[in-house]
Amino acid sequence: MSELLLNQFEQDRALVALRYKNLNIRKLFGKSVFIAGGGELAFSLVSSLRMVNLKKQADIAVFLLVEDNESYDRRFDYIDSSDFSIVKYSSLHSVNKCGDILIETGFLLSDRVEGVDAFKNHINRANNIISAVNALKIKETVLVSDASIYGTLGKDFVISEKEKTHSAFNSDSLKAMLIQSVENLYFSASHMYDFSIKAVRSGKIISANSSSDFVRNMLESAVHGKSLNVKNKSPKVSYISINDLISAVLFVLCNGENNQVYNACSDSSTVNSAEFSLTFSDAFDECEVNITTAGDSTDGCAIDCTRLKKLGWLSMVNYKDALLISGHEVMDDDSIFMFSDSYDGKLNDIQQILLGFLLEVDRICKKHNIKYFLGGGSLLGAVRHKGFIPWDDDLDASMMRPEYDRLLELLPSLFPREEGFTWKRHAFLQIGYEGTPLNIDVYPYHFYSESLVSPEQHGSLDRRLTAFKKDVVLVDGRMNMTDDQIQQKIRREILEGKDPAAEEDTPGIFLSPAITFTKNTHLPYETFFPLGSMEFEGMKFSVPNHARQYLQFFYGDYLSYPDRIQFKHPSVKRMMEHVPFETAVNRFIDVYGKQIDMSQS
Repeated sequence: MSELLLNQFEQDRALVALRYKNLNIRKLFGKSVFIAGGGELAFSLVSSLRMVNLKKQADIAVFLLVEDNESYDRRFDYIDSSDFSIVKYSSLHSVNKCGDILIETGFLLSDRVEGVDAFKNHINRANNIISAVNALKIKETVLVSDASIYGTLGKDFVISEKEKTHSAFNSDSLKAMLIQSVENLYFSASHMYDFSIKAVRSGKIISANSSSDFVRNMLESAVHGKSLNVKNKSPKVSYISINDLISAVLFVLCNGENNQVYNACSDSSTVNSAEFSLTFSDAFDECEVNITTAGDSTDGCAIDCTRLKKLGWLSMVNYKDALLISGHEVMDDDSIFMFSDSYDGKLNDIQQILLGFLLEVDRICKKHNIKYFLGGGSLLGAVRHKGFIPWDDDLDASMMRPEYDRLLELLPSLFPREEGFTWKRHAFLQIGYEGTPLNIDVYPYHFYSESLVSPEQHGSLDRRLTAFKKDVVLVDGRMNMTDDQIQQKIRREILEGKDPAAEEDTPGIFLSPAITFTKNTHLPYETFFPLGSMEFEGMKFSVPNHARQYLQFFYGDYLSYPDRIQFKHPSVKRMMEHVPFETAVNRFIDVYGKQIDMSQS
């Protein structure tokens, strides 16, 4: 996918189609898919379908359908590939085969529609697209519509697809009437020309290039430290992240019923304008919010997405995280932050066998009642990407010291070397598989008998952890103490001669100070327990109770992206330099991978 010049945000969106195991994406294999409209959603859908081609050999022919005089996103010009073409209405004859599917993305309107010209333009556009559908003999269409069709509701009503759309003719309802007219035109034409149609009614889109003037203005003001002036009383409106809209469109296309409409919004995204803007002030330190009677607001309504969720769709990005991500994308607008697939395009394959290996470790730990949870970069990936960080090549897990000690005791029987497993004892445990790029790093945490509530208590423990690390535990990359010696030293210098606290009466937890490459980590018990669960590559794994608090402590602004990306961990890099990738993958699959049940967890 490197030829697409995807930055980290675009790459994340391109992977959306592969993150849902219940999305019937195989329905599109071998089909020709036309996407009308040349904006952010169209580009993301093109990238998603091409990513499916790349990873699943799906043979989907993707076309961007544009009017002869229509402008489109410049990024399309950089795509040079046999599975993608730009087709103008005047050159439909150049398409060598009939079309199968059309997705109309160009009907996402700005917040306000003024004048009859808007009606004329959109009706003409709809007629042109319907003509193209007929000429290409397309049999299935999806219209990305707008939830503003319901009008602005005076109270905090939540409206479903079963409710009537707006019918009053006045200047304030012009947008609703336009959307209704265009939808009616498409649905009527579907009967006349014998093609099926489904519609997605989108909440206001949260992205750096949102069709909503309100969202774009809020983003620009927030990231540049300008004051936000918002109205104190406004109806609640539903929003949707661009990632969630991509997946909603694909779910409706692949799993939805014909002649049906589906509302789409992100979880916890139904808020009024004041609540929306206050989220910005929490996210961006220099953003000041003024709530007045004369401030800005947006029209719209609160929508119910039950029908869409019954298809198996789930929101992956809540609106707060979407605002942060979109804000960072706006900040990076002047720089191209690109990365290509690492390991000669094999990074996704590495991640897939890593996932299989994680499932096997998960199975073994559950069988022997050894509790663990995702940590470090894997937890960051679960929260920020719902899976692997796009450039990550290993896995991170954590255990409390009693579980960790029991794992060490059982290692020879649970992960026998004679079956190909490898394990190395550093200040942490690294479990791998011989001759493959498989590494799971397991980090031990300790229960702490003192409270970690006050700054003084934090400071005292921090000084002891720092002093511990200064007494060099690692020399030339090797431990100069055994694990038993380290534990004795921790008990003597960190716990001050006390026994480690039991889980039932511990107020605090700290990471082993023998792990010298991370900062001192000590957090309240409640940050970790009771353990929760979170989706990682479409499956559920255990995570700390307050995962975001954990990540905030470790990484600070964990939703932002690094200035530089490290593609290769040294151990994985060394293995890949000496072992051909195909050999490494085949060794794992042939010798052990057949035992992996991808449906568990």
